[in-house]
Amino acid sequence: MMNENKITDSLFALIRGGLWGDASGFPGLDGDGWAVLAAESRRQAVQGLVCDGAKLLDAEKMPPREQSVDLLMESYTVEHRSAYVQEVFEALVALFRSRGLSPVVQKGPAVAQYYARPLARRSGDIDLFFTPEEFDYAAAVMEGEGVTLSPEPDGSICYRWRQVTVEHHRSYFDCRSRFEGVEVPSPEATMLLLSTHILKHAIGVGIGLKQLCDYAVACRALEGKYDREDYMRRIREAGLLRWQKMLDAFVCRYLGMPAESAPSHGLSKPSPNPERLLSIVLEGGDFGHYNSRRSLSGGGSVRKKNTVLFFLRRIPFALSVAPREWLHTVGRLIRGNLGH
Repeated sequence: MMNENKITDSLFALIRGGLWGDASGFPGLDGDGWAVLAAESRRQAVQGLVCDGAKLLDAEKMPPREQSVDLLMESYTVEHRSAYVQEVFEALVALFRSRGLSPVVQKGPAVAQYYARPLARRSGDIDLFFTPEEFDYAAAVMEGEGVTLSPEPDGSICYRWRQVTVEHHRSYFDCRSRFEGVEVPSPEATMLLLSTHILKHAIGVGIGLKQLCDYAVACRALEGKYDREDYMRRIREAGLLRWQKMLDAFVCRYLGMPAESAPSHGLSKPSPNPERLLSIVLEGGDFGHYNSRRSLSGGGSVRKKNTVLFFLRRIPFALSVAPREWLHTVGRLIRGNLGH
């Protein structure tokens, strides 16, 4: 039987190599082990980082030829897609700006710039924030381009443009606290957004390693560029201190981020055990899409019921790190689905 702990340790070692250029601690795998690791890297949407990490290994630890070719092809596919999404993003932003609009990119292309190799980050959707004064006009611009808009329960809109999914958001922060007074965009806003975005999915359908890597590289890149004390004050006021400490403990332990780069670094109280977050990450992969309990088939009512069930299963975890956030998210989910 395959040693799952060895696969997990190998995966994290290669991710650390892709993130920081140091893959030390890689235990070594046989051909079957490499095949399992490659499959897990796809589940976690970190193929590009894993391939970059593998390039750092000594010759005796490199994957067999067949797995090496597969990794290179995976990496090429990721880079090609990421380059295309970046091109679409730039064209879309140029279109909005030509109409006098000022979209703010959330996550995605905004975070990719913090990676040693931005194209190694697997691109997904394009998320844009518009102020209340611009939101409806931005939607009208896309309708004028012949795009069909789909309203979402949270008030956002979604559509496909040049084979890429795009979402327009009315709120920059997708959480209970609106963090009044935080400039958008800004390094502090980016940090708050990434932390709360991961939390939202961790207490719901699931979260994968790609988003945790996003947070880790942002911590390193933005260290010293935002007021850490103000950031932590806002986290405390939002009731997210235990979550923040768990998140920081996770990226330091598993992703190799230096402890001094973590926003909560220096706090005296011990951090919650990040193994609880690890179990969620490994269970469902990228946004929980690979969770055996998740059904992606069926009608809208089936998917909505499935989502609610995931939030209910996360009650023990949510109560331990962010109970008020869980209540807020579930309440908004119910209200949004009832009115949708």
